[in-house]
Amino acid sequence: MLIETFQKRRFLKQSGDILTTSRQCEMGIVYPEVKFQQAYDWLRDQYVKRRGPLDPRQALIWGWPSPYPIEAYQLNPPMDKRVAAVHLWVEVPDELILETNFESWSIVLNRLPFDEASGYTLEKDWEKLFDTKWLEQHEYAYELDANSAQTVFPYIKQEWIKKLSI
Repeated sequence: MLIETFQKRRFLKQSGDILTTSRQCEMGIVYPEVKFQQAYDWLRDQYVKRRGPLDPRQALIWGWPSPYPIEAYQLNPPMDKRVAAVHLWVEVPDELILETNFESWSIVLNRLPFDEASGYTLEKDWEKLFDTKWLEQHEYAYELDANSAQTVFPYIKQEWIKKLSI
């Protein structure tokens, strides 16, 4: 699947064929608010459950199916050119991709329930994020198109990069 992702320039300067982001960077810099940690840890667990093992030192990489409307992702001008963002178009094998809906992910990210039923636990309820039929039946937007789909995957191989814009 052709995926668009935004990374810092230093992402491209890694040696070797496989490009990753450190878990420490993800949780310490990108998402410093403690309230998000539970949701991101849960998504990592879901990735392992649904796709396979992850290196505990590496973050998941976020992307959007191409063509992603660039106006929907506003890049703020960086204060420091050394950390400027790059826009990558990457052909990621489908078996590495875990796809979700942005609006539904926002519910999980904010630690809200989809549905409080008997025997309810928040993490179990969040599994509805992957139940397309349930989400549609309960009027959660769930059309996986360029405007609402998002993906996570563990790494990018250099050979997968089809285009980049700095």
